[in-house]
This record gives sequence, C-alpha cells and structure tokens, in this order.
Amino acid sequence: WGVLGAGVIGGAVYFSPRLRRLTGLHHLLARLSAGHPIRRLDAAMVAYHHHPGTLLLAQVLSVAVHLCLITAVSLAGYALGLQTPWLLLLTVLPVVLVAGALPLTYQGLGVMEGLAVAMLTQGDAGTNNQVIAMLVFMRLYLLVYGLLGSLVLLRGDIRLKGEGGGRQ
Repeated sequence: WGVLGAGVIGGAVYFSPRLRRLTGLHHLLARLSAGHPIRRLDAAMVAYHHHPGTLLLAQVLSVAVHLCLITAVSLAGYALGLQTPWLLLLTVLPVVLVAGALPLTYQGLGVMEGLAVAMLTQGDAGTNNQVIAMLVFMRLYLLVYGLLGSLVLLRGDIRLKGEGGGRQ
C-alpha cells in the first residue's frame, strides 16, 4: 500500500504543472539539453498526460498480459507435476519477476530461481527441478512474445508523433 500511495503521490507531482514548478522538477529538467534521453522521456510522458483513455487501456492490457503469462507459467508448472494452487502462483510469480528485475545478475538469472524455489517448494507442493523448469518455460514465453512484438518494429513503419508517416 505504501508503494501504491507513493506512486499516486509521485504521479500527481509529476503530472501537475503547478507541483512540478513548486518541487523544482520543471527547473531541473529545463537544465538538461534538448536531446537528453531523460528530457525526451519526460516529453513523451507529459504528452500522454493528455490521453487518459490511452493510459487506462495500457493499464488494462498490461494486467491482461500479466494474467496470461502467469496462467501459462502455472500450466507449465502443472504439466511438470507442480501441486501449488493457482492463486498462490498468481501471488508468488510477480514477486519472483520483480526480484529478477533487480540488476544483480543478467536478467535475474539465479535470483528468480532461488526465490521461487524458496517460496514454492514447501511441503509436497513441488521439487526444485519442477520450479526451475517452470521458470525456464516462463523465460521461453517471454522470449517468444518479445520476438513476435519485434516483428512489428522490423517492418519499420512505426513513427513517433510529429515524425510524419506511418502508424502512431
């Protein structure tokens, strides 16, 4: 709840022009060069401030993708003989993914596996091999749909707004 509250407060400060000036964020960003990546990212995020429907749709789609991934990984675990309830996997696997996002090792190798084994092999729920194999399938799923998404980029007809032509 604290992280959610901090995100809401941070979003309010970030997207409010008045609060941006009061906190000095506006002045700090103005000191960066026009081509600086942080300034370009800021411009993109502020542009989305005026498109709440698009932001809401992105949130809904991200939850749908999350549920599909967790369900696919859970089914892979069940195919491997894992006995963990789906609601527990729905809770544990996102924690495992967040732990893997910490920049400790390349793509969380070893971090995710160690945490998942610690959290999912209690009692008769499953073995180390089942949990690790389930995470290997998860990485394969991420790789496959990442490659499918890259096909859109390889077509080359995606442009940022204002660059002319192509889909936006």
